[in-house]
Amino acid sequence: MTLNDAAYQYWSQPNREHFMVLREAVMASANYSPTISPNEVASAAFSKGDYPTVIKQLRSLLPGALLSPGLHNLLAIAYNELGDKDNTLREAHFAKTVMDGILMTGDGSREQPYYVLSVQDEYDVLGYLGKNSQRQTLVHDQDQNLDLHICDDESWVWFEVSSLIVLEGN
Repeated sequence: MTLNDAAYQYWSQPNREHFMVLREAVMASANYSPTISPNEVASAAFSKGDYPTVIKQLRSLLPGALLSPGLHNLLAIAYNELGDKDNTLREAHFAKTVMDGILMTGDGSREQPYYVLSVQDEYDVLGYLGKNSQRQTLVHDQDQNLDLHICDDESWVWFEVSSLIVLEGN
């Protein structure tokens, strides 16, 4: 299935199965990187208020960062600053739909961790849940690699990151 087909399938009928198919398609895209941080990419242009450049820089990360809720939130902010309501609403909707997809992959427990495509996504999820990570630890558990975040409210939130580590090693 092509990335476009997988995206259409997920956007038109968001569910865990469609999200996981889209996730695989995004990971197979030429510019996917588990270490990319939309925040870092657009930081300088944001600080200057150069929103057209912010949009250009963030859009250059697609399709590899298509499932980054942070990327879509940043795009929504930039479009809003330019007074573009249609694109603001579209990107806000994408951010919410991507976050919903990540949350459908598990419940954040060790047994059912969330599946993300980057470490930045972990922090986006934590922020969405109203949590602040105090410590992050990589845990190797049989055939899985899990990122554990111990939060300031003493809760533990787990993320499945095996595919990220495999990709980083290549």
